[in-house]
Amino acid sequence: MADNIQKVAVLGAGVMGAQIAGHLANAGIPSLLFDISAELADKGVQVLTKLKPAPLYKPQNTRLITPCSYADDLARLGEADWVVEAVAESLDIKHKVYEQITPHLTADTILSSNTSGLPLADLVTVLPADLQRRFLITHAASHGERSEGW
Repeated sequence: MADNIQKVAVLGAGVMGAQIAGHLANAGIPSLLFDISAELADKGVQVLTKLKPAPLYKPQNTRLITPCSYADDLARLGEADWVVEAVAESLDIKHKVYEQITPHLTADTILSSNTSGLPLADLVTVLPADLQRRFLITHAASHGERSEGW
């Protein structure tokens, strides 16, 4: 496993996924932002410059985010040290995405889900054992999402 994260792939360019890519860009970490089409991924990047409060320290940080599509760019997942899944909160959809991306991950890639409510044990059932050991849940609140406290 890498000692530090050099590049991240974010799966899902909706509000949550785009903002994850934006925060990575704020930290100087390049990311590949995936969605069903490159147009949707690009739209996710463009939204980052319009949100209030702005998730980007500087609008030019979007240069560190590369819009990608599942159809054309899956092989690029091999460039990522960490893949963050931020697709719809549906176990079936997440499983379909995991099955699609698994062949493109390296033996050291870390995979996480941004789920806010699905159990880890349910998420990993479609993953090979070696990838299950490198899987975790990383959830961050987005603009408009409120934590209800402890």
